[in-house]
Amino acid sequence: MKWDTHTFTFILLLIVGLWELARGFNASKTMKEGQVKLTARSYYLTGAVVLIAAIYYAYKLWG
Repeated sequence: MKWDTHTFTFILLLIVGLWELARGFNASKTMKEGQVKLTARSYYLTGAVVLIAAIYYAYKLWG
């Protein structure tokens, strides 16, 4: 695998996906018990979608 634009895009998608998952984890831990955790769920959902896009991108590119 050579370092080109596609590799950079894949690495960037991975970083963003993991970052969003970490934001969701942090948001869920810092919220109080009675609060609705919609913010944390949206971070988790965004992170999961970005990671799925990264996996699909890698499969189409190198698969």
